[in-house]
Amino acid sequence: MRLTKKLDLGAIIAGLSALVVVGAVVAGLIAVGGPGDARALRLDALMLRDMQSIATAAECVYTFKNKVPASTEEIRTGMAQRPSNMVGTCDQLYRRPRNEAAIAYSVENADHIRLCATFQRATPPEGQTAPIPYDSPVTDFPELQEPRNAAGRHCYVVHLQKVAT
Repeated sequence: MRLTKKLDLGAIIAGLSALVVVGAVVAGLIAVGGPGDARALRLDALMLRDMQSIATAAECVYTFKNKVPASTEEIRTGMAQRPSNMVGTCDQLYRRPRNEAAIAYSVENADHIRLCATFQRATPPEGQTAPIPYDSPVTDFPELQEPRNAAGRHCYVVHLQKVAT
């Protein structure tokens, strides 16, 4: 009498499939980053948006006062006192940025300001930026697009120009 044991291929295939799925999930998390990376990208994008908002308002105040605002407080009071004929970007109601307390503002010279903040990550590669859930100011400051080589404190020197009214 001959006893033969038949190999159960179903269990082997199921085990291999589970390993492939787990490997794909781990590889995906390594390539894209986990939820913590996505949160850091979003927080950094919001910080940049708030820096842009401060720079836009500073530029508006600079336009009608002919002087760079000395502080974020002076930006707020200046925007409240702006002339009614200022249209476009300066016509918008200025709201205090959520991260204003985390952004250091100083006057660099007669038409430049310095904005500094702490970022969670280096500038991500092209195409890996986080969507910003709020409208960004219309004015664009190319200085705020300068790449950060590492996480941590980073400063931008922003050139203010007169806004067309």
